[in-house]
Amino acid sequence: MEGWMRMSSLLLLAVSLCGSFCWAGPSADLITSLPGQPNVLFAQYAGYIDVDASAGRSFFYYLAEAEDASSKPLTLWLNGGPGCSSVGNGGFTENGPFRVCSASGQLKENQFAWNTVSNMLYLDSPAGVGWSYTNTSGYIVANDTLTAQDNFIFLQNWFEAFPEYKGREFFITGESYAGHYVPQLASLIVDYMTQNGTSVVNLVGLAIGNPLLDGLVDFPERNFFLWSHAVISDSTYRSIMENCNYSVLSVPNDACVSASMDYDREVSGYIDEYDILIDVCLAPNITGLPYRWSYCNEGSLLYDESGLDDSMLPTLSHILEHGVSVLVYSGDEDSVIPFGGTRRLVDQLAKMNGLETSVPYSPWLDGGQVGGWTQVYGRLSYATVRGGGHMVPFTSPGRALTLFKSFLAGGPLPSLSSRSEVQRA
Repeated sequence: MEGWMRMSSLLLLAVSLCGSFCWAGPSADLITSLPGQPNVLFAQYAGYIDVDASAGRSFFYYLAEAEDASSKPLTLWLNGGPGCSSVGNGGFTENGPFRVCSASGQLKENQFAWNTVSNMLYLDSPAGVGWSYTNTSGYIVANDTLTAQDNFIFLQNWFEAFPEYKGREFFITGESYAGHYVPQLASLIVDYMTQNGTSVVNLVGLAIGNPLLDGLVDFPERNFFLWSHAVISDSTYRSIMENCNYSVLSVPNDACVSASMDYDREVSGYIDEYDILIDVCLAPNITGLPYRWSYCNEGSLLYDESGLDDSMLPTLSHILEHGVSVLVYSGDEDSVIPFGGTRRLVDQLAKMNGLETSVPYSPWLDGGQVGGWTQVYGRLSYATVRGGGHMVPFTSPGRALTLFKSFLAGGPLPSLSSRSEVQRA
């Protein structure tokens, strides 16, 4: 927590090195170094790209290039929430090039950074998230449609500022509510490219982790996951499944309220629902602040969540029809968006597109050990990450990098057929 606050100061200082016109182009956005940063052989950029000049709406980005940037693809990373910073989460907590040492505030290299295999672009979106802003006063109102449109405008303007990336193989990745962000942005891209006959944005694939794809499937699955992992009792599981409706339009009845109270008591405040196996920090105020630190905007951003019931499968089906590859993966210790619902939804998506199984459900390997399980349906793939939480690149960085490498290469995950046997401890 304290390390992230120090990191915020480091990035603000780095951006100030760009001068007052960070939006002018790559040379102006170049970060010479971050305070406390080890020496590296790759370039970094940070700054603002306007998405609506009349409304004063501008998005903040951070680009960590690969060492051999010209030979690597470009990957956009989006965190979910809605309201969580991709720079603060993905960029400096999960798969970015550095991690912040909480004790010293210095930066250390992340040996499992995704910019070892791709140029990585982190975007704070929508306005009001991270350092992205709008000059309109009061609360910032956003929804899925506006976010997708703004993200697409950002990309178009970003490619003008970085023309060397035009036509480069492009991937979109993210997690959690990015299960909405990523497909909706990708759908706009494929439609635009089809209609205009241009390949400025050469979209090749999508990879989304523990994604919200259908709230009416994903949210009830939480109860089964927690029951099957001995977190909630038989009676509470039965009661909450019988009496609660998970539509955002539903009004809880008395029986559902009672079951939910039992649920909260049994889960307690001593478990992290994003990774049920890890221990939690019991001291909420170690930073000395009068409030609990959060890396997601829970203040000025008002996000319309009426679309939680919406299924993203038709959107993903549309994208698959345009030849774009899709990987969906699940950290298998996440109870917030558990693997069970996601796995069923991916199988349903395959059937919608007439895709047959090309690799049957089987273990994949990382470092000689089982990294998880996978099933492939042609250009649609599903994988679990063994021991992974909701934020897979944070909880399982090595396995996440193996997964990402295979995704970029368009090949299968390492399997038993490619290794003589699983290494045993």
